[in-house]
Amino acid sequence: MWYRMSKRQILALRKHNLNADLHIHALEDPNTGQEGDVRSQYTHLLSVCGSAILKGLDVIGIVSHTSFQPGLICKQIIQEKRYDLTCLAGVEVSTAEGTNMIVFDAQTVPQNGDGFENVCQRAHDEGGIVLAIQPNKRNMQRMNGLVGQPTAPDFIEIFNDITKGGYSNAFIDIGAAPDFQLMMNSASKNASDLDRSVMMTKIPREFLVGRGIMVEDEGVDYVPPYLQGIEGDTPVGGVQWPIAQ
Repeated sequence: MWYRMSKRQILALRKHNLNADLHIHALEDPNTGQEGDVRSQYTHLLSVCGSAILKGLDVIGIVSHTSFQPGLICKQIIQEKRYDLTCLAGVEVSTAEGTNMIVFDAQTVPQNGDGFENVCQRAHDEGGIVLAIQPNKRNMQRMNGLVGQPTAPDFIEIFNDITKGGYSNAFIDIGAAPDFQLMMNSASKNASDLDRSVMMTKIPREFLVGRGIMVEDEGVDYVPPYLQGIEGDTPVGGVQWPIAQ
């Protein structure tokens, strides 16, 4: 989105649509479901970030079945390396209605077996966002009736690549309400999966800003984190941009 042209010049470019994959798995034991240790998780997520950048992703969702910790580690990596990448820390749960949901950036870990309306309400109360994974026809009808309310998800995944789930019947038969952001994700389990997958979704910037995922980066007072500390304060065009030291 923003690019340094030389030591004394910085060119600011705004993408109006950003590439996202909100279903990338953390390192977990395939038998027990337990998360990998911090060191292994860090290495796993560092590779995922590299693949995401090479693929042209702007926003990624790191998903665990246990805690938000892997996503928080990924956020730390992005900050340390000053990557031009936004990460959401997610936990996937199965709901009482049978639709899996991913809760991102909430304060408390959602519980398996809870109703999806409760999952959404609690997440939104805590400043989080929610993705519903290929809801069935019945659940999609209920979600359509909840549009605009905190009991509805923000994103509807209609396809993921690695698990080959296919388009959900709900999307084909009745369609999701236009207020929902539809997602085609990779469901990658590692960087190699992400390299092979062709799945990503273009999301309008205003949608991400409205959900608090992206910062509205207009105005001379905003400096993206990965440009902070760079010497020089004159971008192409001659507008003065304060570069944090």
